Amino acid sequence: MTLSNPSPGLAPGLPKREPCALTDRGPRKIDGLLTVPDRLTAWADWFDLTPPPLRYSRNRAKDPNNLLMGDDLLTWMIASGGSLDWFLSGDARGLAVVYRKQEMALAEFKVALRGFDDTETAWLLDALKANQENGQPLDDALAEFKAKVESHRAARAA
Repeated sequence: MTLSNPSPGLAPGLPKREPCALTDRGPRKIDGLLTVPDRLTAWADWFDLTPPPLRYSRNRAKDPNNLLMGDDLLTWMIASGGSLDWFLSGDARGLAVVYRKQEMALAEFKVALRGFDDTETAWLLDALKANQENGQPLDDALAEFKAKVESHRAARAA
């Protein structure tokens, strides 16, 4: 599977890593994500994060099955926005569930947008800007948008 860094810098509070020759050449092939260190390293690579420092049991250094879990590693996992299930066990179901919910919501939104004309679309953007830039509560901004759309459509129908 070929993966690239889809969106660098998504995890606020985590340091960006220094560029390295391996990832600066574009997409790279990930042959396996079978171990916790592999998954942590891949996540850091995909999202342009500094990988967490990894510590291992003294008697079997660098054996991925003897990775020591400490507060710093757990903090990194949480702050990076990743799935603890995937990091620790390789279970990708949680990631798939989140992705599917997001895609289903986006599909519903796209269907709704198809029904708007250019004026209504502009009003929707105005409502979102009023929320994001002016701090107007989203429910209030959308209520105003809805009222404008209903009035606009009533005038068109008359």
